[in-house]
Amino acid sequence: MGSVWLAQAAPAAPLSVGDQAPRFTFTDIQGKRAATHDYRDGILVFTFADRHSNDPLMDWIMRAGETVAAKHPHLKISYINFADVSSVPSFLRPIVKPVIRSRDEKVAKRTRDSYLSAGIVDFSGRFAFHLIPDWEGVYLRIFGIPDAARYRVWVVYRDRVVADLDGSHPDPEASFQRVFEEPPIATAPQPATGPTP
Repeated sequence: MGSVWLAQAAPAAPLSVGDQAPRFTFTDIQGKRAATHDYRDGILVFTFADRHSNDPLMDWIMRAGETVAAKHPHLKISYINFADVSSVPSFLRPIVKPVIRSRDEKVAKRTRDSYLSAGIVDFSGRFAFHLIPDWEGVYLRIFGIPDAARYRVWVVYRDRVVADLDGSHPDPEASFQRVFEEPPIATAPQPATGPTP
């Protein structure tokens, strides 16, 4: 299932701007275990999509992510992506899982190649990408949504939601990029001052 620890109960309604983001551990489709806390020193981007809403989401978020990464080289950004596969019958999961894994590998390579061609070379130190299949709807409940028929994106900074976008938004790409123009996110960290030890 993947969710082994939660810091708080699931919300009764979808997360919105200003809410505290949930903390949890997970195991992604490649078998890597991690926790949201591992990425506390950067920006977290949570996405939810199903097989129908994934393409409209991917249409803009990869492009927007590359633009943000090139414009703000001081930022560390971690994408925690959830595939809503809660409607897949359990007997089909062994067939569906390798398909999801293969697709994730292809997207990861395409993203890396795209970033590198844009001159973003410090890839491994700045970005993390995880795809988590939500077989039981656990993560849907944690984020307070019934399904991902309409994709959903939350941007989190310092444990607080700073943006909430979904498939009905008229210009999600511009809105996503605008989040990173606002202080304090847009402000590069300042070097320490004072006497040298």
